Amino acid sequence: MSDELENTETQPAVSDAEEQLAIGEQDVVEEAALAEDARELESPTDDIEPEAPSEATAEPDAESEPEPGEPDETPVVDDTEAEADASTSESTEPEPAEPDAVEEIVAAPEEVPASVSWVPFSVYLGLWVVLAVATVVLLRTPAAAGGALWAPEYALSVYGGVALVALGPVLALIVWLFARSKAEPEHRTGLLTSALLRAAGATFIGVVLWLVALYVLDLYRAGFHV
Repeated sequence: MSDELENTETQPAVSDAEEQLAIGEQDVVEEAALAEDARELESPTDDIEPEAPSEATAEPDAESEPEPGEPDETPVVDDTEAEADASTSESTEPEPAEPDAVEEIVAAPEEVPASVSWVPFSVYLGLWVVLAVATVVLLRTPAAAGGALWAPEYALSVYGGVALVALGPVLALIVWLFARSKAEPEHRTGLLTSALLRAAGATFIGVVLWLVALYVLDLYRAGFHV
């Protein structure tokens, strides 16, 4: 009986100790939870600050993305307004200053081929005119009588014509040598050609005049009087 009583007395004591341990554990857990809550309350910014960048970056993305129901708004530029702006900008631009004096570009004169004087050949042509007039004046009376070919003046006219024909080239050479001696070395090109052409022209005109004089004598011989 005494053993049973001791067992019964020890069992309530053990159960009470277990209950106290359980209550103590609950108190420790509650105190730990309260401590964690206090820490969270004391430092609320630590938990919020890391989330702020994500929210800040998310807001521009949400704003930049157009809603599916709304159309994209693109600015429409009017052509007339653009032209008006361009014209006003051109008008406002300062004009370049005009130069006070414009340099005139004077073209260099072309080099004229060197030539000889006409004076010697004019004198030479005058000799042909004298020969033609003298032939008609001196031989018209013998030609009217029908004997101009045997008159001494006719032979003089023929010899004079041949001499003047031969004088043409000689005169050209003389004029060329004289002009060449007076001209500078760079201006001597073409002098000989110019002299020969002028001598040939004067000789041709003189021969034509002489032949006309002989034809007039033939008219006198035929009975036509001028």
